[in-house]
Amino acid sequence: MGEGSQFKTINKAIIKHKLTGKIRLHGFKNTQEINSFYTNAYLLVFPTIRGELFGLVGIEAQACKLPVIASDLTVVREWCEDKKTGLLFKNNNIKDLESKISTLLNDSTLYRQLQLDAHEFVADRFTEKKALNYLLQVYTNTLKQYHNI
Repeated sequence: MGEGSQFKTINKAIIKHKLTGKIRLHGFKNTQEINSFYTNAYLLVFPTIRGELFGLVGIEAQACKLPVIASDLTVVREWCEDKKTGLLFKNNNIKDLESKISTLLNDSTLYRQLQLDAHEFVADRFTEKKALNYLLQVYTNTLKQYHNI
């Protein structure tokens, strides 16, 4: 939700294809504004076509109980387990994406399950304490390895 290098290019494409009434770029938003988007949305589509470093936007959405439909890429599978913490669609396959959106729009039981399971997963795995402990473990292992050289 920033104003990176592609912001102007994407905005021009939106205008060119007469999609200004359907797509709006919001530019940079602070954390409170982003969380407001998540809590007011019905679902998040994360259609990355090549590997993200991690895909934090998906985890942020899950933390706000927003179901996620994401590209089936290795890094995404670290936080999006198909039919457990989100739905995965075949990368670069619009028909599969349409099918997953339709499934989620028509299955309120699955929708609620994804909301709860993803939120629980994020709350359990991505706490500040766990992140700091993991970082401490990385530093400790690195130092041990360095001193054993």
